[in-house]
Amino acid sequence: MKLKHFDLQPYNSSNKDHKLVIFKLINDKISMKYLGDLSYLLSDLNNIIEIDGFYIVSYLNEYIGIITLSEVVDKYFITYGLIKESRGKNLASLLLKEFSNQVFLDNNNINDLYLSINKQNIASRKVAYNAGYIKDSEVRFKKSK
Repeated sequence: MKLKHFDLQPYNSSNKDHKLVIFKLINDKISMKYLGDLSYLLSDLNNIIEIDGFYIVSYLNEYIGIITLSEVVDKYFITYGLIKESRGKNLASLLLKEFSNQVFLDNNNINDLYLSINKQNIASRKVAYNAGYIKDSEVRFKKSK
């Protein structure tokens, strides 16, 4: 998937660059705290090579993180994470905004997108607001078409 500023490649466990992004995220305390354990992606889990809706993100030909789209009980959630050296550059806000807009364009059946953000994750809350999301509950943010 090509966005205005980013290139998204479906995660492929046989791609060493994709594995390196995951490796950097799982070896970063902040990422592990908020994203959870992504180490299962470093191996061919049940011989699955690609995972639908899970993308490796590149910016200016450099891999910078991940973004996912998943459906949970008729709601569509986005999860994202940037490697340490890509944080603090407004890239997360720009990525989330562009990805959300593309999801709406590509999917007529999706009218709302959600983010689950830990109350302590102030940086991600700012990203959500900057990308046009509004607070929907204590830990959930929402963006509508």
